[in-house]
Amino acid sequence: MDKRQSIILKQKLYKSVPQKYHSDLDALYKQIDYQNFSPVKRFENTVGIKGIYHQYNIPGSVSPEEYESYIKPIRIYEMIERGHYPNKNRAVEFILDEYDTFLDEAKKCYNELQNINPEIKNIKPYNNQEIRSYVAIISGICSGFPPEDIAAFVVARNPHDNDALNQRKAEMSQEMEKITGKKGIEFINNQGQKIHRPLIDNWCPSEKTYQKIQNKVSQKYFLPSKSNER
Repeated sequence: MDKRQSIILKQKLYKSVPQKYHSDLDALYKQIDYQNFSPVKRFENTVGIKGIYHQYNIPGSVSPEEYESYIKPIRIYEMIERGHYPNKNRAVEFILDEYDTFLDEAKKCYNELQNINPEIKNIKPYNNQEIRSYVAIISGICSGFPPEDIAAFVVARNPHDNDALNQRKAEMSQEMEKITGKKGIEFINNQGQKIHRPLIDNWCPSEKTYQKIQNKVSQKYFLPSKSNER
């Protein structure tokens, strides 16, 4: 996937929708038109450690963020599959006619990433006829999730599994906040109050990754520095 191909896909979407419903398609795009920043990098930067973020090879030698921006036309279908779109959006019924085409594009993106990143060769989509199963892997790569974290995430598809991941993520975040004294991003809620996102957010480390995090955080926050040694 490159910028040219991404533009072609976006044009295909707009051609599939009658002009009078283009504003509805604009609304879908607005929901995914955000600047992504790796939650792994954000965590590393906040607590002051390195070595958790996994650097993958990206086609065309572009940044992971840029590559992920190219797949936005595909991500619209992921959003629809998850039910995260405005009610009564008339564009949806038209672009669903192009579903198979965009499923093929998602598979191509997955295959091109897999071909140049052998560490993900055994990570398969949970459902090979579902776009969001491919996007979960592609986005995990673009966000620098360790391979074992992507593997754990892609198989969590039923409510019980997702609840278990969210619960474990909350436990990890609370423990790291207590140890480091750091908090997640500050924002203002609907009541005008300043609150913080969890320190570990939009990413659930696998147990293997969390052990690595614990080791690095322990070294930084508990071991005396050499300058203090006598």
